[in-house]
Amino acid sequence: MFVYNIVDYGAVSGSTLPVTEAIARAIDAASAAGGGTVYVPAGTYHTGAIFMKSNIELRLSPGAVLSFSTDPADYPAVESRWEGVKRQVHASCIYGSDLHNVSITGSGTLEGNGQPWWDKHRNRPEELEYPRPKMISFDRCERVTIKDITLKNSPSWTINPICCYNVTIDNLFILNPADSPNTDGINPESCTNVRISNCNIDVGDDCIAIKAGTEDTAERIPCENITITNCTMVHGHGAVVLGSEMSGDIRNVTISNCVFKQTDRGIRLKSRRGRGGVVEDIRISNIVMEDVICPFILKLYYFCGPRGKDKYVW
Repeated sequence: MFVYNIVDYGAVSGSTLPVTEAIARAIDAASAAGGGTVYVPAGTYHTGAIFMKSNIELRLSPGAVLSFSTDPADYPAVESRWEGVKRQVHASCIYGSDLHNVSITGSGTLEGNGQPWWDKHRNRPEELEYPRPKMISFDRCERVTIKDITLKNSPSWTINPICCYNVTIDNLFILNPADSPNTDGINPESCTNVRISNCNIDVGDDCIAIKAGTEDTAERIPCENITITNCTMVHGHGAVVLGSEMSGDIRNVTISNCVFKQTDRGIRLKSRRGRGGVVEDIRISNIVMEDVICPFILKLYYFCGPRGKDKYVW
């Protein structure tokens, strides 16, 4: 196995200088050799957006912290989805498109430093040229693995695979403050064959939200064959949510052996008039809910998002 240590490509632990280019050089070297492991040793490394390539494993050593920049200039615009609709957005902290066999692993930490992004969203939205970065997102990728890492203080949604096939998300610790805006935990969107297991999710919005685009999404792609098991959800608006972006259909979902604690809702299905799409074949079993305000809810007049206050919706 070929290992490419970012220190060998110029990364310096504890420096205030970003190591974005050093990480990119290590990824490029691994890619040029046909693939390999890009290794982040123990220490704190400040970086901007990281662009992954096929056949690359980004592995964080125990004690390794990738601390992401709060400067929007470090997150160039890419074409992706935001709340179900294709548009220009800031690249995620870790991003990739049209890749295969890509992994983010290890016992290290991704620190999103979300507070300045949350403050802008709340108080100065005009300063945001594009929607805030997500922590990790992939577009149209195949065989994606995210495993064992800790993710904290994401600028917006934490993990958002979009139109991906064969996704494994296992043994993650996701922690965003309870009052942080739109910091969902794991949001598979228009994906097929997704396995989410053994995760602890404590966030400021939905813990897990399954999505499939809105009425404004040109290409209707379902989110299907989703398994969620052995997870603990804490403090989120909803533990497992289906929608409200579901115009491409959501089907074949199993949710089992999970604990929901102090979430606003347990299982939540949400949509609205004009959105279209079908939600079907959902299996829920062996769930423990403690201090959950509303265990089950179907909300079919959901008004958040564009045109949500129009009469046809309510």
